[in-house]
Amino acid sequence: MKYDDLEQLFALKEKGILSEQEYQKEKEKILNGEQKRKSTSTTPTVLNQDLFGLTENSYCTLMHVSQLLGIVIPGLGFVAPIVLWVVHKDKNAAVDAHGRVILNWIVSSLIYAVVCVVLAVIIIGIPMLIALLIADIVFVVMGASKANEGELWKYPMSLKLF
Repeated sequence: MKYDDLEQLFALKEKGILSEQEYQKEKEKILNGEQKRKSTSTTPTVLNQDLFGLTENSYCTLMHVSQLLGIVIPGLGFVAPIVLWVVHKDKNAAVDAHGRVILNWIVSSLIYAVVCVVLAVIIIGIPMLIALLIADIVFVVMGASKANEGELWKYPMSLKLF
């Protein structure tokens, strides 16, 4: 059990999801017996925390896909992924890493959208806004796909703010 957790923890560190400091901290917890597993399942969750009954990969995928809720209800595409991130960011390193990537993209796309709206006065902003919408959908789908595979994918054109 301990060794499986250590292997999964090392894999997260190698993928860049965990920093060296986070890796050492979690490794110490596992080796000192502080790490308690809720079940003996072989889910890809390192800490095996309750993610609303989802595996870590599924939860991270849900975080990415939840951005598309803004198409149905304006504003929900910004709020839902942030809420999903905040609820579990302290309990799971992968959720925290994906949440930061998503938050960076949300803020970046809002900045780009404001610039496009301002440029709409001289017509060029309208096609740029359409391109931004298409890029947003494509990036969300790609991020969700990579999250489902257990990878952290950083959105292109995303400013690193968080």
